[in-house]
Amino acid sequence: MLASVLLLLCVAHNAVSDSYYHRHFDYYDSPLDYVWIDSYEEEVRHLPELSTTDPNVALNGTTRQSSTYDKFGASANAIDGSLITNYLKSTCSHTDLDIEPWWMVDLGRVYQISFVVILNRGDCCSDRLNGTEVRIGNSDKDGGTRNRRCGKITSLGLGETVNLNCTGMKGRYVTVTIPGRVGYLTLCEVQVHGVPAPANATETGEPVEESEEKETSSIVEETKNLLKHSNAAPNVALAGQAYQSSILGRATPDKANDGSLANNNDNGRCAHTQQEIEPWWTVDLMSTYKVFSVAVTVPANCSTEQLSGAQIRVGNSASGRGKNPSCGSIISVTCGDTLSFDCEEILGRYVTIIIPGQEAALVLCEVQVFGVPENAPSGDGNRNLSPEKKPHGTSNLAIRGEASQSSNLKVFDESYKAIDGSLSNNYMTGSCSHTDLEFEPWLMVDLKAPASIQCVAITNRGDCCRERINGAEVRIGNSKKDGGRHNPRCGTIFRMGYGETLSFSCNGMVGKYVSILITGRKEYLSVCEMQVFGVFTSSPTATEPMPTPVEFAITQGTKPETHQMPGTTPETHQMPGLYGKSLFFPEATNDSYVILNPEKKMPLWAFTLCMRISTPLQPTGREITLFAYRTMFDALNLSREKNGRLGFYLSSPGVYFRIPKLGPKWTHLCLTWEFRRGRVQAFVNGMPTRARRYVSGHQILPGGLFMLGQDPDAVRGNFFPNSSFVGEIKDLYMWNRKLHKGLIARVFFGDHIPESSLLDWRSLSYKIYGNVKVKES
Repeated sequence: MLASVLLLLCVAHNAVSDSYYHRHFDYYDSPLDYVWIDSYEEEVRHLPELSTTDPNVALNGTTRQSSTYDKFGASANAIDGSLITNYLKSTCSHTDLDIEPWWMVDLGRVYQISFVVILNRGDCCSDRLNGTEVRIGNSDKDGGTRNRRCGKITSLGLGETVNLNCTGMKGRYVTVTIPGRVGYLTLCEVQVHGVPAPANATETGEPVEESEEKETSSIVEETKNLLKHSNAAPNVALAGQAYQSSILGRATPDKANDGSLANNNDNGRCAHTQQEIEPWWTVDLMSTYKVFSVAVTVPANCSTEQLSGAQIRVGNSASGRGKNPSCGSIISVTCGDTLSFDCEEILGRYVTIIIPGQEAALVLCEVQVFGVPENAPSGDGNRNLSPEKKPHGTSNLAIRGEASQSSNLKVFDESYKAIDGSLSNNYMTGSCSHTDLEFEPWLMVDLKAPASIQCVAITNRGDCCRERINGAEVRIGNSKKDGGRHNPRCGTIFRMGYGETLSFSCNGMVGKYVSILITGRKEYLSVCEMQVFGVFTSSPTATEPMPTPVEFAITQGTKPETHQMPGTTPETHQMPGLYGKSLFFPEATNDSYVILNPEKKMPLWAFTLCMRISTPLQPTGREITLFAYRTMFDALNLSREKNGRLGFYLSSPGVYFRIPKLGPKWTHLCLTWEFRRGRVQAFVNGMPTRARRYVSGHQILPGGLFMLGQDPDAVRGNFFPNSSFVGEIKDLYMWNRKLHKGLIARVFFGDHIPESSLLDWRSLSYKIYGNVKVKES
């Protein structure tokens, strides 16, 4: 099983001593700091009897919390009546990393509360609730954290409960909070026992001591002050809805806010309007934001004259696109480049790019919009620099620079992957840099000349371990000593989500070196992309010609001449499709595999997978991995087991089918699955096996890794020769629906193969690593 033990650490800042963070930050455990063990018993806890007959009035309440960690941690889970304490069963609430995190239930009216019962998480991190307080009152401001206190939890073990006697305190809102600390709050159940209070009831409870209030306020204010200077903003365009004035072919508007910087429009990876008067593209952010900057990626095969005069506008008018305030204009651009425009915190819900007053076609490969909600406090970091605004945009200088890092996870240098121009965030596909585990790791980009930096955007890893980057600092200056550790700071990363891109406004800081580094702890540092937007203050001094922005067709940025694994070179295929060909795996290895790129990334509620297989391995004796798909939460594997059976695994123990022995002759295998009833069935040479019921009600998440040849069963990519595939694979198709058995028979005979928007052998894009050959079949 996959074991993921993650280390979370504090936000570091030179203005405060290390002891401050070690006292007040919940940095020892991460939200996923558990080991998923086969023998873990999902115990349903039994709460101790209370000396009251008052009912649990929380069951009919509504809940909120300061933030939500992921899909498993909804606030309502804490009043669902379930006493299961395994977080992955979606029975517990869970905040993200927060300053004084809180959870609150609105009871709907004022109650006289006798007891509050809290059930702790049972699979990890018991000490996170130490110091937690329960507050009751009639104010929901700040999540009710300033209401009167019922009691405090000093210590609570795994899966244990605590009963707090509130002695008839009156209030509508019951809050659980952790004052004076930065951390996570996880609650597996909260029971509030009470009866309706009289109409003239007043609040009661334990007042907060003045000295304690001052200490808590001091701690929180000091932490907030650290973050105030960072001016950090996520890419809010990813969650927006895109529109454009017209559509050319399959070049839909969502292609420009899909999180990909792939800039080869020939492969349909960009938004494209028809030739028309005043073409436009708009993203609706769904609410009003303070927009710090907008970054626009243009196609590698663009016409610079056609884009000339394009305007970026931000505002709250959906129809008056040309009347919203201007953020900047595209006057000149290098094809394939990404330009960033400083919007100076313009308020707006709509971000529009328009070519006014002329007939043209508008082509955009990506639009990143970095902003925060309109009511979020503004930082003042580095504002004293008062840089001259560049209304015509600044380029991503990092892509032309040279990267280095403090160490390498593997035997070769992966630092260049952080400046390859790709926002792909799966380390397993060769998209990210990665240091080894070490004290104070760093990644540094040499821009080749001093530059005035507008902003730096960092993309976090999306397949694992998102907390590792928490507390990292972005620094800019002219010293490369210790990875630029002594240069001035642009910003500090408080927290980042999986695959999130976070931009820091550096407001004209000048330097030749831009670094991201972790201070004060031993850690891995993995960065999937660093974009550095600015202008040179002097000419670059590189001895070699400066490269132009890399064109990403299928591989989205991995440089084909550099090694991905010891002794392996990725083979990039600019012309997709394997019709009439097979993939040949000649030997058992731990470094040879093929990555498949789906036509579309989509969630799956059903699928059909078909492929032809030939293997010289003995019919029994060892496991053979036939097909694998992996996300952070899903593991889909198809394999031949040691006993010769066909095994199918979907994030749980497998289901097995008796099939004829696989051998050197071609065998056609298909597998169908649907989520409603969990019905799964295998087909061999068009003939069905007995259907089974397996994993119903499950959704397979998008954005994962499709792999042939190996089982990606470890976060760091450790493969095992004794489960690797040996032989040939061809005619692989995967549909996002369940095919009828008659149609599967036609696929076997080859007289009708439906088009697939997921994996289609005829148009498949792929990347080969290690000793894998393409053969005519």
